Amino acid sequence: MVDVPTQHVGGVDRDRRPPGLRLDRSVIPSTQSMYPLLGVERPPNQEVTDRWLKDTPMATILVIDDQKPILTLLRDALERDGHEVLEAVNGRLGLALYRERLADVIITDILMPEMNGLELILELTRSFPNVKVIAMSGGLESEGGPNAAKLLGARQTFQKPFDIRALLDAVRYELAH
Repeated sequence: MVDVPTQHVGGVDRDRRPPGLRLDRSVIPSTQSMYPLLGVERPPNQEVTDRWLKDTPMATILVIDDQKPILTLLRDALERDGHEVLEAVNGRLGLALYRERLADVIITDILMPEMNGLELILELTRSFPNVKVIAMSGGLESEGGPNAAKLLGARQTFQKPFDIRALLDAVRYELAH
């Protein structure tokens, strides 16, 4: 048993706990004895934490493009950045995949068969008001694709060919905001 500490107040010693209360430290479990209760043998160290962070994707990114080389480039770059990547080859499949499994950010091409990127963005922003879309286009800027994409709800746009570092920075920005 341990005596309860006192507090000196206005020249008079007063207990911080009710009179007669004593603390029995033998009933308080030690930190070491609590690990089995938590299901761990020992506390995590930096190595374990680093391995867990490396194996845990930062975010899920849906990439929609009808050009396989672009899908491959983006998948490789995003996975290297620690993200899980979902892929679709047109807007119709991308929309179905997004409805099945929400992604944190969508990167979509504008010019695609079946459902183009503008139709996709319009449908996404109608159904999911907080969706984060980054649009990219290989067409001429004068055709209005990137501007139309922004008007329909794309947060950022890129013209192909694009700087992969700038696109990764855009993904990081959208994830943070």
